[in-house]
Amino acid sequence: MKMERKAKLTDILSCVYVPTNGMVVSHRFMDFIASYNLENVKFYPCQILYKNEMIDYYWMHIIDLSFVDCNEIIDFRNSYIYDPKLKKKFLFKNMQEMKNYYDITRIYNINEFLKLNSIPKILFCIPYFVEILVAKELKEEIEKHIFTGITVEEIENLTLQ
Repeated sequence: MKMERKAKLTDILSCVYVPTNGMVVSHRFMDFIASYNLENVKFYPCQILYKNEMIDYYWMHIIDLSFVDCNEIIDFRNSYIYDPKLKKKFLFKNMQEMKNYYDITRIYNINEFLKLNSIPKILFCIPYFVEILVAKELKEEIEKHIFTGITVEEIENLTLQ
């Protein structure tokens, strides 16, 4: 991967396109996350070309919740997807119906309103959603360590019962 000359090296690199859940992170951030021993997070070495120098980084792959029953985590009775283009709300009974919606429409420019029954891990992704979700305790620890290139924000359309 090659960075623009005017870009800055940070602990988390933004605008990195890899078609799966995760991000490119520094050795410092990798060590921090690895200390939590999360079985749903894997690290792979990679290099970044920055001003004619190869810099070691890591691809942090966050395995989605295919290992957990999303039907138990998401409260589908109180969750929906809103398509602003169609001005329509879509309701689903389970994860398979949601998957079918995405497979058929291939539309990802929508608003998701999810209610979760529980948080399965302190850092996780839900299939078909781009956000990386972290528990409050991890958010606070990330902020304490002052990592660069990351801002942890509350997701407006996500609630926990």
